[in-house]
Amino acid sequence: MFDDLARQGLAELKPDLQEGHRVFNRLLHLKPEGRQEFARRMQSSRASFVVADSLDEIHPDDYLFVLEQLERISLAADQEFIHLVVFGRPFAFRDFWNNRETAKSQPTLNRFLLNKPELRTTGDLALSNWNYSSRTRKR
Repeated sequence: MFDDLARQGLAELKPDLQEGHRVFNRLLHLKPEGRQEFARRMQSSRASFVVADSLDEIHPDDYLFVLEQLERISLAADQEFIHLVVFGRPFAFRDFWNNRETAKSQPTLNRFLLNKPELRTTGDLALSNWNYSSRTRKR
C-alpha cells in the first residue's frame, strides 16, 4: 500500500540510516496526507483476515502509526472477527507493545491476544499473530 501512496505523492523516501550528511538507506515515509489516506483505507476495510508483510521495510517513524491503525480496525464495533498477521523484525513491534493502552481503555471487550511471537524464520525475522475474537460486550 505504501508504494501506491508514494505514486499518489502521499509517501516519500526519507533517510532512515545515516551518519552526518552521508545517507546509507532511505525508506518510504507517510506524509501527513498519506497518514490520513492510510487510516481511511484501513477504516473502510472489512476484511476478516489481514496480512501485513515487511513492517520493518517502512520508515521507523511509521511503525507505531501502522500498528495502531491495524489495532483500530481489529476493534471496530461492527467487526465480529478479525485475524491479523504482521511480519517484521522484533524492533518494529517494540514500542507498540511497550506503550499499548488499548486493553486499559476498552475493558468491556473480550479479546484473545497472542503476542510474544514464537515463530522465527532464517535470520531475525519474527511473526506477530494477533487474533481478536469473541468480541461481544460484557454485561
